[in-house]
Amino acid sequence: MQEFTAEQKMLRDTIANFAEKEVAPLAYEIDRDERFPAESFKRLAELGVLGITVPAEYGGAGTGYTEMCIVTEELARFCASTSATYADHADLCIDNIRRNATDNQKKKYLPSLCSGDKIGGLAMTEPSAGSDVMSMSLRAERKGGFYILNGTKTFITNGPV
Repeated sequence: MQEFTAEQKMLRDTIANFAEKEVAPLAYEIDRDERFPAESFKRLAELGVLGITVPAEYGGAGTGYTEMCIVTEELARFCASTSATYADHADLCIDNIRRNATDNQKKKYLPSLCSGDKIGGLAMTEPSAGSDVMSMSLRAERKGGFYILNGTKTFITNGPV
């Protein structure tokens, strides 16, 4: 088993300290009120971890998946819902753009997502398919310079924000 680097240990300690002092006291309220943890996201942006896998040229931290997992795990120790919204933002949205977008799309979207000015979401779940991506029926059809989406999504993570 490989040990964490000194930088990874420092990240773990920083996020653990933040999560214990600032996330944990809000966890019950966030779950009870079914609300987005805006104050935690603001602080995660200040800590520079929203775009943890994104190169610095786009506003990210330029690290990797291990570091993203460290942040996700430490948040989950104190608030599972804050951890889930972070992971959806940082991995399913931001990292997808980092891996698959054109350079122009990266320049357009990544800086504001990494800074927390924009919050990324995920629209995967469908009424008749759940999260089984192979059974999903939504389709995107190109019409000129746009795509027309035809279908229904439910439970859009981070959708309200």
